[in-house]
Amino acid sequence: MSLTEGNFIYKTEKAPANRRDGGKVGGDNGLEAVITGLLQERRHVEVPEMLGGFPVTAIAPHALAEKAQMRSLSLPVNLRSVGAFAFHNCPQLEEISLHDGIRDFHNGVVRQDRKLRRIRL
Repeated sequence: MSLTEGNFIYKTEKAPANRRDGGKVGGDNGLEAVITGLLQERRHVEVPEMLGGFPVTAIAPHALAEKAQMRSLSLPVNLRSVGAFAFHNCPQLEEISLHDGIRDFHNGVVRQDRKLRRIRL
């Protein structure tokens, strides 16, 4: 079931028990938010730390791909996984801000993002 909040489409998932934090990031119920898309394109996209009261820990494959207007992207501290081709073919994407907590950075995440010049940690 897809949920929406602000400009984001997301779903909730149970945190994996084998994760280093024991799946506790999701709080009492162990649920986490996974970004699956955007409602509207924006030039500057800041992925929030929480959606629907759940921590945003993943971006699904292709979730933010082919966004023609996106120039910058900021990812939250609690993000742990970025799916395959998540930001693929965003022709105006110049900058991504992320944190060192991302453990899974799948294949082709920034493929064909020809203007990407800056990755900030």
